Amino acid sequence: MCNPKIEDGGSASILAEPTPTAETTTTTNARRKGRVVPQVAACMAAALGTLASGAVSGWTASTLPSLQQDMHMGTTETALMGWYQSVMYFLSKIVTNNALTKEAGIIGVGAILGSLIAGRTMDYMGRRKTIVLTNPVLVVAWVLMAVAPNIYLILLGRLLCGLMTSFLLSSVSVYSSEIPEARIRGRLSSMTSFFITLGIVLSYIAGIFLPWRYSCYVCAAPAFLSAAIMLAMPESPYWLMLNDRRGDAETALQWLRGPHYDINEELESVATKLKAVGTKIEYRELLRPRTRRPFFIALFIMTLQQGTGSNILMIYTSNIFLSAGIENHHMPIVYIGLVQVVGTIGSVLLMDKLARRTLIVMSITTVGVFTTALGVCYYLRTVGVSWPQAVPLVAMFMAVFGYSLGCRTIPWLTTSELFNTTIRSTANTACLFYNRILNFVTIQRLGLFYSPGDSGEIPRADSGVL
Repeated sequence: MCNPKIEDGGSASILAEPTPTAETTTTTNARRKGRVVPQVAACMAAALGTLASGAVSGWTASTLPSLQQDMHMGTTETALMGWYQSVMYFLSKIVTNNALTKEAGIIGVGAILGSLIAGRTMDYMGRRKTIVLTNPVLVVAWVLMAVAPNIYLILLGRLLCGLMTSFLLSSVSVYSSEIPEARIRGRLSSMTSFFITLGIVLSYIAGIFLPWRYSCYVCAAPAFLSAAIMLAMPESPYWLMLNDRRGDAETALQWLRGPHYDINEELESVATKLKAVGTKIEYRELLRPRTRRPFFIALFIMTLQQGTGSNILMIYTSNIFLSAGIENHHMPIVYIGLVQVVGTIGSVLLMDKLARRTLIVMSITTVGVFTTALGVCYYLRTVGVSWPQAVPLVAMFMAVFGYSLGCRTIPWLTTSELFNTTIRSTANTACLFYNRILNFVTIQRLGLFYSPGDSGEIPRADSGVL
């Protein structure tokens, strides 16, 4: 239908606007809303790497008992064979004299070191390239642990895993927040936490049904797949704009949004923000009045996440069940993994219906109540009061469910929601560094008063953090 010509001084008739048809409505919506599938595909490809990172966190839960037996981890190592063993030994002995805590906590050393340089690296190389290059190193770290003849090579592998985990957490979080449109950014950004949970479950299952060396190969597979698939994915359009590559940014954004999407408005919005704040964002920008409040809010939420001490429960799951007198502890570990998946899915579904604050308060309250209950069970057991085995199991399940319901997902989501695009990468790096410091402290704190055979200290320490 053609619009009638309107002469000067005349008035337009009601026919001046064409009657909307299904075709024109679809075209208009396509221009306003991009295609979802390419955005989901890009975020999922990146998140596969965090699946391998999740496996790093959960691997010790099911493998520590057999690892201790094979590597004699209950004894003090005296022969330091080579410079890297000496470094590992020195770092791990700073705050603990316990080989159990050393193996579990050395990943924290790597994570701290990685978080210091992850942000600058992905700003220099690009988000996509950082993910592509980080995943193969993570594969090498897993293979190194699989073939390790002694505990020192395992510690080196864990250190590399920690380094690469920080790189992946930072780059994938930023990539997943810069790729999607605002209307689906929340759920796609939370995909990172969901895949971490899946990685933890994968490591649980692999550690239970396979020898610990073979489980390393299984845990390495997602990182290999992520690197391969990411080769076909586009770079973050924001990073391309940040580096004066508008043509490449247009191509990448058009691929992500679909051929009918009008990308000009979105590109101009990014260009305007970059012009206002500049292309070089320093960390001191986080302390300026406009960003100081959201930055401290993000740090506070990170403190709540690590303050629950739930990472301690998940790292020492096998030891907790064994000390509770549960001889067949393998299946409860699988159930713990499934509980985490259910809790994370519930978090993703509820976060758009409940306020973020409400969800994280529910999460922290649940963790606090049930870790305290777990600590009471262990304390009474040490003084001769017996409890049914189901009681500590239920307390453990509920504590992990509560953690997955909000504490796992919301802290990482806030870094993409509280900060605008121009400063998001810098804020994410600073928050990640703070988070890894807290993670290392909470795990290593256990070594100050826990020794193998002291069955009650893990849950009592965990509830004591709160």
